[in-house]
Formats: sequence, structure tokens, C-alpha cells
Amino acid sequence: MQDIMKVNQKEYKIVKLLGHGKGGYSYLAEQNDYYRLFSD
Repeated sequence: MQDIMKVNQKEYKIVKLLGHGKGGYSYLAEQNDYYRLFSD
């Protein structure tokens, strides 16, 4: 099963958990061969 994150009605596949900081977790996510960094 793949982890999916939905942001602004767009779904991103979580590629890797990058780490945990003061503000929460950081993730590397991919959609249509484009990579993005998200924090929660």
C-alpha cells in the first residue's frame, strides 16, 4: 500500500519521510514526475 497525501484537492505519493523538526514532519512527495517537499 502506498501512502498518499492530499493537498488542495491534489494527491501526492509520499516517497520518503525526511525528518522531524519543531514544526512537524517533512516529506518528499511526487506527482506526475514532479517532486515536492511538504511539512505538516
